[in-house]
Amino acid sequence: MSDGIESVRRINNRIPIFYACRKETQLMQSQSFEIGDVVTWNSEAGYVSGRIRAIHTTPFDVNGYQHHATAQEPQYEIESLKTGHVAFHKGGALTRVD
Repeated sequence: MSDGIESVRRINNRIPIFYACRKETQLMQSQSFEIGDVVTWNSEAGYVSGRIRAIHTTPFDVNGYQHHATAQEPQYEIESLKTGHVAFHKGGALTRVD
């Protein structure tokens, strides 16, 4: 039985959730976007669509909150297409709309 995770210690014949989450996060980080791309993400109110208007590759502050961004894991500044609200997310939270 192959579950895609090699050499992981099983507990009660199950893979601990943090291993599965870590592997999924590593896969999601490989996705990159460009300014102008239309993307969607899941918010508390449901799925939201927006256009990327900036890409941050260094830590930055917004309203007293520090967003942790690096060149390897940038944060995308996205403007909602419906409300104009600006949100900041890492690439793993976003899906490109074709």
